[in-house]
Amino acid sequence: MKILFLEQYAEPGGAQRCLLDLLPGVQAAGWEAHVALPDDGPLTPLLRERGADVHFLSLGRYPSGRKSVADGIRFVASLPVLAGEIRKLADRLGVGLIYVNGPRLLPAVTAARGPILFHAHSAVPAASGGTLARTALRRSRAGVIAASRFLAERWRRPAQGPVRVIYAGVDGPPTPLVGRTAGGPRVGLIGRMHPQKGQLELVLAARELASAWPEAEFVLCGAALFGDPRAERYQQEVLALAPPSVRHLGWRDDVYGVLADLDLLVVPSAEEGGVPRVVLEAFAAGVPVLALASGAIPEAVVEGERGFLLASATAADLAARLNELLPQRDRLRRVAAAAQRIWRERFTADRYRAEVSAAISEAVSPSDFRKTPAERSPNKLTARSGRA
Repeated sequence: MKILFLEQYAEPGGAQRCLLDLLPGVQAAGWEAHVALPDDGPLTPLLRERGADVHFLSLGRYPSGRKSVADGIRFVASLPVLAGEIRKLADRLGVGLIYVNGPRLLPAVTAARGPILFHAHSAVPAASGGTLARTALRRSRAGVIAASRFLAERWRRPAQGPVRVIYAGVDGPPTPLVGRTAGGPRVGLIGRMHPQKGQLELVLAARELASAWPEAEFVLCGAALFGDPRAERYQQEVLALAPPSVRHLGWRDDVYGVLADLDLLVVPSAEEGGVPRVVLEAFAAGVPVLALASGAIPEAVVEGERGFLLASATAADLAARLNELLPQRDRLRRVAAAAQRIWRERFTADRYRAEVSAAISEAVSPSDFRKTPAERSPNKLTARSGRA
């Protein structure tokens, strides 16, 4: 079977890395992967390394997050051409499934032939095209993979196909990390530079903790992505305010190399629809996590058991929790070890590939393809309340 994966970005963010993680499972199943994306960017060679054939679409560049009115008009005007390209490509390849790896391309597949599977990695507000995406999902009658229970509840109403919750998974470090044994505490934040990710709050917390923890170091790892001018301005603002205790590493592909030098990872991200990938990487590395209790994060990070939660992402609250946790080295190690055990049980890349492959098989099954919810057995809708 040939699968056409539709990808809305040409740079490797979290959803794109989930696609990269999936491709070895596609090959193992004997399926042929074709990926269509906007242009020839950094994601292209990574896809080809994993055996995918790459195709390019007439999808312009748009910033992540909130879109302007002009962006919306430009996108809607481009849809007929984009839909024609996708349908022609799918027909020429003879694909058995169209797999939409993000909401932006949903409106362009409503008239496509054959099964459609939508992977929801985020919730999309109306101002960012959410209404259009939800309408398109309803019309396409696509099956849905939701990256969390939080997202399943938000995409369930427009979904005409089954909704299946599948958490992301990650491969662990190639060799076990030893961890730091000397020096002052080192706190890090790993992620693309964006106001949603909380780098500014960590910088302000570092300034607040300078007198109480003069030996502490703070690490920012990431860069502005997706050609987003707002993110680029934000990065400049953050670095201009950073005190000497803060180091900016830029973008790094070796996330485990960065985690190996941390005593604590902070994830003050707001509006995270899925469990952030870096949380799972920290679990795998045995690095404790302090994360904002928003979106899907509490489905994986449980206060005092396998991580720590922030009630708010303000710099003051972040500084207060860091001041509380940094002296408790033994407690941090115990919680990190518990999180690592949970990663082995529930959040590995092998488990992720197996579950998504099962969802793909179900989507192309003649017995289940595009049935209405009333026709489908209740046990096919697997989203439930509770944590992972």
